[in-house]
Amino acid sequence: MKQQTFWKGSAILLISAMLTKVLGACFKIPLTNVLGGTGMGYFSTAYGLLLPVYALSVTGLSAAVSQTVSRAAALRRWKEVRCIRRAALLACGVLGLLLSCGILLLAEPFTGQVAKQPYAVFSVLAIAPAALFGCLTAVERGYWEGLQTMTPTAVSQAAEAVAKLALGLLLCRWVLTHPEQVCMLVPADVPLAALAAAAA
Repeated sequence: MKQQTFWKGSAILLISAMLTKVLGACFKIPLTNVLGGTGMGYFSTAYGLLLPVYALSVTGLSAAVSQTVSRAAALRRWKEVRCIRRAALLACGVLGLLLSCGILLLAEPFTGQVAKQPYAVFSVLAIAPAALFGCLTAVERGYWEGLQTMTPTAVSQAAEAVAKLALGLLLCRWVLTHPEQVCMLVPADVPLAALAAAAA
């Protein structure tokens, strides 16, 4: 397994982080123009529920997997490295699934009673799977970081930002330009901005 130097790995992660921030701004600014204040309120409500859950679950996962993989790799116990990866994917997959299900169950009470934005429920339902994918991604990033290879982490961060920018804006615009097709799937009183925010 080819390892990267500390400086090369750091440079790769720094460039990826900068690119991710730029793409994030490129997503939020036009999205605000498209959705308007009300639509961004629905969008922000969903993130308000996801971010604490995501931070609590994912923050330590990469570091824990990275440390255990690094220790096993230093001893050249490659079978153990593969076992760590499989076990972590299984455990974190279950954790992520439970978190996603929890968000789905809490969507209506959170948006209606806590956030006082009942129409934001569609955005919360749309964003719920991110908890599962976030946990699985954290394991993969930790695995490669433990092998001292930062490129997969950098590439995944950049790909995530590009996908969010392209697909988020594309789906949002599609909903706004096809109201007849979209609104027939929900009650008549649901505002189009709520569905566009969910699409984003």
